[in-house]
Amino acid sequence: MRERADVFHPERRLGLDSLLMIAAKGAVGLLNLTVLVLIARRLGPSAQGIVAVGLAAALILVQLGSLGLVTANPAWTARSPNGVSQIIVNSAWWAAALGLACAAVALGIWVLVPSAVPGLTGGQALLIALSVPFALGSLLLQAILLGEGRAIAMNVADVALSVITVGLVWAVLHTDHAGPSAALAAALSQYPVGVALYVALLRRHRPFPSRPDLGLAGPMLRYGLRIYAATIVAYLVVRADLLLVNAFLGSRQAGLYSTSVTFAQGLYLVPMAIGLNLFVRVARGSRAELTGAVFGTLVVPYGLVCVAVGLAANVLVPDIFGHAYTGSVLLLRWLLPGTFALGLLTILSYHFAGIGYPTMSIVLWVAGLVANLVLNIVLIPAYGTVMASVTSSLCYLAILLGQIWVFVNTGGALRHLRLRFPLTLTNLRGIVGVPVRPKS
Repeated sequence: MRERADVFHPERRLGLDSLLMIAAKGAVGLLNLTVLVLIARRLGPSAQGIVAVGLAAALILVQLGSLGLVTANPAWTARSPNGVSQIIVNSAWWAAALGLACAAVALGIWVLVPSAVPGLTGGQALLIALSVPFALGSLLLQAILLGEGRAIAMNVADVALSVITVGLVWAVLHTDHAGPSAALAAALSQYPVGVALYVALLRRHRPFPSRPDLGLAGPMLRYGLRIYAATIVAYLVVRADLLLVNAFLGSRQAGLYSTSVTFAQGLYLVPMAIGLNLFVRVARGSRAELTGAVFGTLVVPYGLVCVAVGLAANVLVPDIFGHAYTGSVLLLRWLLPGTFALGLLTILSYHFAGIGYPTMSIVLWVAGLVANLVLNIVLIPAYGTVMASVTSSLCYLAILLGQIWVFVNTGGALRHLRLRFPLTLTNLRGIVGVPVRPKS
């Protein structure tokens, strides 16, 4: 059976794919929130903190093991649609090798230094380690669908996995063995289920090669590693905060902080969805004007949404999670300026990923992470959990200013980033009406 070469649809508008992904990510965000609410209301803040730390640890391990291949996969798929079957096979090998290596390192750290992640039992650490190869495989295969432009399949699968996860968590919490370990296992089960689902969606590319292609793996890895340095640092800024809060102040405070992070991540889904679709187009040759138009159109509505959530936080947080989480309101409000900055950073970061990631952009992310870690280590023990929110916001705002400078010095211009008011149809060209210019 010949592999289809027409799976990517460059004529599809960025706005159409972005709206579809925003809807899907919004649904996924609500379903993920449902998982946390179920755990929070059933088990309380301490148990919810343990589950949140476990999930954060698993995701950090996945990010550490990805080596940027989650970004390389869609870029290579978009550029070389006839080679997708080999990318699938290489992804399976990468997931197994890198995932198992990360799992071994994680278990080794827990055995040698169990105090590094206080509150986690040996069984919970083993659950987290075993989930890593599946989580990495799920992300790599999903990225291929993004590169193919199969927006409907990718987003429907994403929502389906979240629905399954909610069902499993609900079922586990209503058994006689309900506890943080069972809830964590149910939440992590989405990864092996995801691998099976994405393999089924990619079966059109059979027959698959019998072995990995090292000649393909080399350039993809070199491309991915540049992006990896920046993305892993960006990912660690908030996730490291959660681990530090847990280490210094305990699982209850980690549970409160994770609640504020959950709201922030829900807001972040919109720019992330737009940025992912922008990335594929930049990789195929779209110009800086498109990135600038997206950035300028997003500033006002995204800022207003962040302000609205901050004003309503004292009602939203207790009503959704319960009055035991009232302490999360202040944490969320201090985190929202950083959430706004991170949303705009996402647009620039996906632009940089599409052009290969400038070295100075990577340096700025590393400097931001180091500053965030130092400030947290000094301030959290002295002033409490709120400093995790404050330092994240300060660091993200500083990084945003630096990345705007990088954009201007890598082919963009400040005028590209000017504010556009989305209610004016003409100013929506950056998201809806600008066609993609493929590389010749």
